[in-house]
Amino acid sequence: MRILPLISLTVLLAPFLAAAEANLDDVIAQARAHLGTEADLESVNTLTYKGRVLDAEGTVIDSITLYFKKPYFQKLVIENDKLRRTTAVNTSEGFIEVIDKQDGKNSGILILDAPRVRRLIANAVENLYYYRGPYQRPGGEVELLGTKTMRGVPCYEVKFSYPSGLFYIRYFSQEDGSIVSTINGETDLENIETDS
Repeated sequence: MRILPLISLTVLLAPFLAAAEANLDDVIAQARAHLGTEADLESVNTLTYKGRVLDAEGTVIDSITLYFKKPYFQKLVIENDKLRRTTAVNTSEGFIEVIDKQDGKNSGILILDAPRVRRLIANAVENLYYYRGPYQRPGGEVELLGTKTMRGVPCYEVKFSYPSGLFYIRYFSQEDGSIVSTINGETDLENIETDS
């Protein structure tokens, strides 16, 4: 008679035991597999994101173009009728350039300090290396913190840390490796992930 309750308890605890036994390499492999094949992910050398900033009424106020190129290059261009602001970093330096399109009086360039360059480089590798970004920077680290339910989904909680002090906590679905949520450790803001 004691065998049936023991079997029932084992069946109920199986998902929790599996999560507790998960290792970091398996979690990252599952998350990467959700995005594509290893060959496809490794073949990415550049990314370009384009978008618009809308005001509360839905009117376009800025256009945004964000470029990434391996190993650590990033360039963000925000533009409207009045100005163009470009922020860029390479492997060791960066700048912000503002061009006043109307009369040039408010144009200028600012050289970024080392901490800001390191944060932008971390952002670039986060986008280019698909959950392996910290491994691209000396002192970077990825750590499996455990499991947590986020937005009703049982997840693996993984911390991606950079030597600049920047870190992200990502929540990957235990079921399929999809990313459910990301917390930016610098701002404590949550980015809710969707497939659309």
